[in-house]
Amino acid sequence: MPSTSLRISILTLVLCFAAVSLFAQELDIHKCWQQDIADGRSLATDGSSLFVAGGGGRIDAYSREGKKAWSADLGGEVSSNLIVSAGKVMAVTTGGGASTVRSLARETGVTAWTLKLPESSQQSLASVHESLILVSADGVIQALAPADGAVRWKREIASGFAGDAVFSGDRILVASTAKQLFVVSAINGEIEAMQKQQFQSTAFTFLNNSLVIGDERGNLTSTPMGGAKPAWRFKTGGRVSLINTINGQLLIGSYDNFVYMVNPENGSVRWKRRLTARLTGFSLFGPGYLATAATDDHSAALTSIETGKTAGQIAFGTDEVLAGNPAPVGPQIVVLTSGGLKAFSTGPCKKQESGPGL
Repeated sequence: MPSTSLRISILTLVLCFAAVSLFAQELDIHKCWQQDIADGRSLATDGSSLFVAGGGGRIDAYSREGKKAWSADLGGEVSSNLIVSAGKVMAVTTGGGASTVRSLARETGVTAWTLKLPESSQQSLASVHESLILVSADGVIQALAPADGAVRWKREIASGFAGDAVFSGDRILVASTAKQLFVVSAINGEIEAMQKQQFQSTAFTFLNNSLVIGDERGNLTSTPMGGAKPAWRFKTGGRVSLINTINGQLLIGSYDNFVYMVNPENGSVRWKRRLTARLTGFSLFGPGYLATAATDDHSAALTSIETGKTAGQIAFGTDEVLAGNPAPVGPQIVVLTSGGLKAFSTGPCKKQESGPGL
């Protein structure tokens, strides 16, 4: 018969494992609805409706309760992010030797206007100060009128841009293929600042009047606007793939398979969490949580923004992986996977609406 001390030790271990398990699943996740989509590429929301870009230049619209409202087949392939602004859904499609900006009615998907452009492999869109800002991989930035697509201004900044543009207030941040980082006014297209980089910039943002830049070698720096030297440096173990601001802090993703929460004042690490592979998508979820998914993961982990501790998990489905960044919609988080569109909640799920439309 085990000794008293051995029985106490075993009981202590059991209680510890139970406590860890309870904490790891402190969020009770419910799946509210799902729609099967075989080829979803990206997801956008205006907070009340959902829009999915699919293969062959298709855009589908859903209510926040998961009811399909309309589908528009545009041809080519969607080569930009989707944005929803001023009652329109806007995207760029590429194919047939040209790129085309398209504005669709949010309620019906009917085309409002189109604008033909030279073919470019990738574009970034944003709505800034009542203009549609379009950044193309060929190094051109232009502002369009959302009502009819009229060009308000156009600037040829570089021979080519690397990666997506970042929009911060009335500024546009873009990295050129010549290892330059530009800060461009979204009001008039004028260059406000330019920094020559030793290595290719791969992620960046503007925070507290400083440029925070991550590069292909894993370096992270923060340099005051107009300053010559970084205020601080931090080194990750791989290419910096993400820089985002959350509650005034810096969320950093790296090819070293970690996500970091970094203090923007001095570059100190508040917490870091190892992923199973490289980060593929993230989103806020509920009060104080972050959803992240890695390459080949069939679920998203929920992490406390304050502590970095795991607080739950969103299960996708057998062999399903994340296809685009999740989108918070009210109390729910909507996830686009290789198998479809799914909504999850930490509380009771609202019943699906009846009838068409958004």
